[in-house]
Amino acid sequence: MGNKPRYLVLLFLGLVFLLAGLLVGCGPTALPVIADFVAAPSEINSGESVTLFWNVTGAASVSINQGIGDVSAMGMKVVSPMTTTAYTLSATNVIGTVTSSVLVTVIPIYQPSPPSPSFTTYRDERWGYTISYPDDWFVDTQESGMIALNPPSPLTSSNIIFIMAIESPGSASEMAQSFLTVEKEKYPVLTVLDNREMEGKWDWYLCYEYLKEFEYVTVGRRAEVYIKNTEQYMYVVNVDFEDEYYDSYPLSQIVDTFTLLP
Repeated sequence: MGNKPRYLVLLFLGLVFLLAGLLVGCGPTALPVIADFVAAPSEINSGESVTLFWNVTGAASVSINQGIGDVSAMGMKVVSPMTTTAYTLSATNVIGTVTSSVLVTVIPIYQPSPPSPSFTTYRDERWGYTISYPDDWFVDTQESGMIALNPPSPLTSSNIIFIMAIESPGSASEMAQSFLTVEKEKYPVLTVLDNREMEGKWDWYLCYEYLKEFEYVTVGRRAEVYIKNTEQYMYVVNVDFEDEYYDSYPLSQIVDTFTLLP
């Protein structure tokens, strides 16, 4: 009879361990698994929508940031971000939390005012030329004789057309090469698209693309250089805009209005 209490204690402990084992066996033994979390498409224009798809297993709770909140373990959600946005899915159970992120790139659509139907003419008596530009553009003159033409609301201060006249002209090809050498020193990522002699109004044409780093972003830009030699001066017209906005302005029309005074 003296062994009965000990037997009961052992039986009790066995039941406790058995119950504990059953309880542990009922719970998760690993972190949740995020099988899929994708955005389709991953790149959109401003104003368009994208669909998020996800599939999670082994999670007690699932949520997505950017104001979406708690979601089911499997599902989809249509979102319309205004700017480039990272969406992060978090899946949690008693073991811990796992996350997965997708980046949706939003390309802004810039719609400048329609080109002015009429042009204003700039006349430079000192250097002997005229050039016309839309009425809503503005002219920036410099003591060196160079002028800059800018649209009314440029996206960056370097959206510009500049006209330069210099003495001791040399040759148009030499000027183009010097111009290109300087640009390559400033912008290591530069691709020449065209570099050739012309007939007619212009003696030389240079076209290239490059990457320019601003404070928070790197943008692609396109530039065109038109060169004209005379017995007295060399004229250089340089058009330089962000690539995605290059076709939004009447740039070729402006360049075509360049005329030497008789």
